[in-house]
Formats: sequence, structure tokens, C-alpha cells
Amino acid sequence: AARDLGWRDRQANETRAWHRPLPWLQYREAILRADLDGEGIDAASRVLVGHPPSVLAQAILDDAAMLVILGAPPDIAVEPRPFGSTAEHLVRHSRVPVLTVRRRVRAGYRHVAVATDFSEPARHALELAARWFKGARLTLFHASETAGPLLGENIDADQRRREALERACAEHLERTSLAPARIAAISRVIAEGSTG
Repeated sequence: AARDLGWRDRQANETRAWHRPLPWLQYREAILRADLDGEGIDAASRVLVGHPPSVLAQAILDDAAMLVILGAPPDIAVEPRPFGSTAEHLVRHSRVPVLTVRRRVRAGYRHVAVATDFSEPARHALELAARWFKGARLTLFHASETAGPLLGENIDADQRRREALERACAEHLERTSLAPARIAAISRVIAEGSTG
């Protein structure tokens, strides 16, 4: 199926206009519809033309979307940015959450890492992940800059800082609406070092 989808996408981009059975927009819509149907996804679809960040921002408003999911281009690993320009624009300017996906998912997610800074939006992200990925193992991940002396130079200060972060993590989890059993099952990773 993946090979067939890739072939159809290449065909949409490489087929000359006079060889296409439909006008370009209808042709792209038909390919998108076939991809969705082939995956068993029941969703409305539209193909829009224009400056992608602007067109998507307007579509998000028009549809009253509560989440945007974008596929990251496969060649983005060679770019200095973590996203393409459209995804970067939406991540920076969208009023709704934006989720980027690098690879096509062929099975359910078994392990999901949720980054946190212990803020209210991070709590919402954790609760959303717990709702969406009920059967998955969750790991709550917090990274912070090393404060004061370098790690290992002052063992007592390092230990106190670590304990403070662990308390903050526990308090963050307690503020969620998650059941105690779900909270207990969440792995916690606290890392210190350069976050830049």
C-alpha cells in the first residue's frame, strides 16, 4: 500500500496536465481522497491554492479547528530548521495546537514522550496525550539548564536541584485530571544540561 501511495503522489506531481484525466485541483483532491479511503480514514478533504501558511490559517479559522496536524517534509533533516516553513509559521502563530508527523503511522503508538516545562499548556498536552493514546506507555520528559556549578562539582546542590525538579514533576502530575493509576504508570525523565 505504501508503495502504491508513493507512486500515486509522484504521478500527481510529475504527470503532464494534458495527461491528467481531471483538472489539477480535482486531480489532487482525487488522490487525497484515495489516500484517505485507502487508510480507512473518514474525513472531509479540500485542496486549496495560495500561500500555504495564509491559506491554512484561514482554513483553520473557517473550520473552527481545534488541532492542526501536519506532515513534515522527508528531506527536512538536512535543513537547519526542525520544520518546513509552513509548519514553522503555524507552530509560531497558530492559536490552536500544531502536531507535526514525520513518518506515516502503520500501527498504534506504543510509547509516547510528552515534553513538559510544568506549565498549564504542558499539563493540557499531557492530558491530551493520555486521552488519545490510552494503551500507550507515557513518558513525561523535562529538560532544564544546569544552574550554578557544573554537574558533579557540588553533589549537595545537584541533589537538592534534582529533588526540587522531582517535586515539581509530581505536583505537575497531581494537577492533571488523570486517574491515580494512570499517573503512577507514567515514566518520568528529568534531564539537566544545555537545552539549546
